[in-house]
Amino acid sequence: MSLIADIVRGDFQFTTDPPVVDWSESNLVLPAAMAPASPGPFSTERRPYMREILACGHPQSGVRSLTVTGGSQTGKTTCCILILAYRIPHAPGPTLILGNSEDWLRVEISDKRLAALIEANHCLRIHKPFDAHNFRKLAMQMSGGFIVFEGINSDTSTSGSTQRLVYICEAAKIVHHERDQAPEAHPIKLAFERTKEFRGLELQMMDFTPNTPNHLAWLTYLRGTQTHFHVPCPHCGHFFPFEFEIRKNGETVPEDEMETTLEEEQERAVSDHYRSLVWSPDARRADGSWDIPRVRETIRYICPKNGCEIHDDDKPGMLSKLQAVHHNPNALLSDRSFRIPSFYAPKVSFGDMAKEFLEKGDLLTTGLQNFYNSWLALPWSIYAFKIGDKHVNACIAGAEGGGTDKYARGVIPTRPLHLGLYADPGERATDWAVWALMPNGDLMAIQWGRLASEKALLDPDFLRSLRFPLAGTMDTMVPISGIVDSGWNTEEIYDICQASRGFLWPSKGDPTAKRGWNVTRAASRNRDELELYTYSDTELKDEMYGRRIQRRRGPRIIFPTDADSHLLTGFTNQTKDRQTGRWKEILNDHQGDCGKLALLHSQILRAGGIVKF
Repeated sequence: MSLIADIVRGDFQFTTDPPVVDWSESNLVLPAAMAPASPGPFSTERRPYMREILACGHPQSGVRSLTVTGGSQTGKTTCCILILAYRIPHAPGPTLILGNSEDWLRVEISDKRLAALIEANHCLRIHKPFDAHNFRKLAMQMSGGFIVFEGINSDTSTSGSTQRLVYICEAAKIVHHERDQAPEAHPIKLAFERTKEFRGLELQMMDFTPNTPNHLAWLTYLRGTQTHFHVPCPHCGHFFPFEFEIRKNGETVPEDEMETTLEEEQERAVSDHYRSLVWSPDARRADGSWDIPRVRETIRYICPKNGCEIHDDDKPGMLSKLQAVHHNPNALLSDRSFRIPSFYAPKVSFGDMAKEFLEKGDLLTTGLQNFYNSWLALPWSIYAFKIGDKHVNACIAGAEGGGTDKYARGVIPTRPLHLGLYADPGERATDWAVWALMPNGDLMAIQWGRLASEKALLDPDFLRSLRFPLAGTMDTMVPISGIVDSGWNTEEIYDICQASRGFLWPSKGDPTAKRGWNVTRAASRNRDELELYTYSDTELKDEMYGRRIQRRRGPRIIFPTDADSHLLTGFTNQTKDRQTGRWKEILNDHQGDCGKLALLHSQILRAGGIVKF
């Protein structure tokens, strides 16, 4: 009776495959070809973040999509290869490995990694075919199914066979070639379509070093859980992710808010917005170059919570206590994505990160693209600045986090240092705006509109309409002076400014000028000379759109609560090309140009000692 019971019990006994990490650490040895710097028994001790990624490879994890983006020496490709190895004995099935070219796959993935790993480990080697001719570099016939390697951009690579597992190596290098006559989906999408016959059992996996924010690989990462690894401060215990820039509460700074120069970053090293790597300012030599040994000697990572100083010796202990945190809580847990900056690599020091940054220039040059992509695991935007609706709406008085009280159009909320009129004449109309310069340097839009021509700027009825109440008082105020852009109908603008008798002054922007503003002389047609203010258009836009509106640094640009689209549209969609350093020409940005002239006027008044802030 007991024998029968044992047989029946055995028929109904279910076994569970071992955890990926436990099995890998107990059974796998990494060959020198795969891990030249650390061959031997596999261990996650030095890279504990690999445990969470490897766990996603278990067939019972529920994960159907796994995306890993990482910096140099983080082991992102090793994680994917180990998952492939685990599935050979535990969840076998047809497997497809794709890359940018077959030659690259043959050498880097097949020879150096997967084939070498199989040969070095008996638990994998026993699944090879008896006939050695069936175990080739680009087609391995294993006991549970073929493992095939294909170049994804070849004519036939993304059509045909059904696969249980598809793995795309360095997915950000996959190029989508548009064809007008026969358009096709992105090769990555076509590749993952091969798993549809295994729906519910499939695993779509890719790793990559990011390049641009619009590539499908990066968009796939954003769609997933966006899992980051938070580490505890060794002094106060606060958990945060290792980042090059970080907010004080531990949130990652959006890529479009990165500072433009190292000097600004060092200045912000004690602020609420930048609490990452800092080093001694005396590491900068007199000629502007950096003393790298001095940087390495003085570098430390600043805790984003309490400002504790963290050194390289603290990093191993911090990594051993890391926690996986999903930064996209709305993602399905079947759609896992991870980002691993090189901060987490055990052999990369804080000094290495600083050295790589300093030797690439500043954040406006493409020399930093490799730093962003290969070290920070961030995409490299072609824009140094890009002003969207979110940036402009944040400038509206009373907006959440804006720090300003609400006020209505046509009302001055508090007594300003100066009230000015600014105009941008054009072929069809002249846009104008009244801006108030506040004691702290803030610029507040008070009123705006459009005139039929530049001559109407001196119309008595128009000038009489420019009287505005000062909130909380019985007083009213009128513009004291102003600036007019003279780029259109220049001689006419000169005449108008001359006739205004010191109320209006002409200005002219120069997109190629390097710095600041200057005062020159301009002659009107009646031969009387007047002052002409020339300025660096790029520098003013950097200050207004880049620093004040996008990054929200320094004195603010503020719009009334009831600001309309006429005003707000003039500030939206401004973009600066990272390579050329030029701001893109934008249609209908006349109100933005009026605001730019108000900023110029504030700089002129401050330099002349007329106002102080």
